[in-house]
Amino acid sequence: MRRGCRIEYFGKARGPIRDNLDEAQQDAARLKLGSYDEDGRFFLDVGADLRWVPVDCEVAA
Repeated sequence: MRRGCRIEYFGKARGPIRDNLDEAQQDAARLKLGSYDEDGRFFLDVGADLRWVPVDCEVAA
């Protein structure tokens, strides 16, 4: 079983499960739940979390 990352807000999924952290961070920025500073570091808003979840490959295929 593999794992994917998704943006959650106060424990509720707000975006799809992504294969990598960069895509999940882009989802968070699009939803205005996170942003990049002038140095390119990513920050999440209060209540937002990037959570790694298991992905059942048989169901996903």
